[in-house]
Amino acid sequence: MFAGRPAYSDDDNERSASGFTYDNPTNCKPEYGYANLDIRNNFASYAVARMPWGVILSGNFSASSGQPIDPIAGSDLNGDGSTSDRGYQAVGVPFQRNSFRNRGWKTVNLRVLKDFRLSEKYRLQLSAEMFNLFNWENVIIGSAATNANTIYGAGINADGSVAAPRSDANGPTFMRLKLPSGLYDSNNGQVGLPFQSQFGVRFFF
Repeated sequence: MFAGRPAYSDDDNERSASGFTYDNPTNCKPEYGYANLDIRNNFASYAVARMPWGVILSGNFSASSGQPIDPIAGSDLNGDGSTSDRGYQAVGVPFQRNSFRNRGWKTVNLRVLKDFRLSEKYRLQLSAEMFNLFNWENVIIGSAATNANTIYGAGINADGSVAAPRSDANGPTFMRLKLPSGLYDSNNGQVGLPFQSQFGVRFFF
């Protein structure tokens, strides 16, 4: 189990060619906050067991808490030519960088081995491997292809009124997990894969 201290930074943009991501180019002090990779908790375990009749079980369990979400407005609110501005939580007060948190994930993988001794020289091994054994969905907000569900919107208008949240035909989109139909929003992504299995045969000689 790893539960570390929060990770802070004022910029995680060193590998991006798309330009700057600060809210206000004349005041970078508020940029200091949770780093993009501030994953607060990680857990990993692995075990091997020899069972009766020569069966060998091995598996691992991994879990992680979610990464931060930066509540960008999706529009140029302060006129600096960038759409990396953050939504406002009050008049003139933008949200802190990475102030929202994405969903975590977890998975269990299992392998089963069984050897059959055919002779002093020859041996047959059967294997079954299962990935994401319990078929946990592990859906997170947003994806590498689109950030539609991580855009907060303006939050507060210049006159102090509450701005309408960023929406589409299915309603507000910020941190939306599912559509009104009950299906997962296709703008979200998935960590890992759904349940998969594979089977093998090895002949040792």
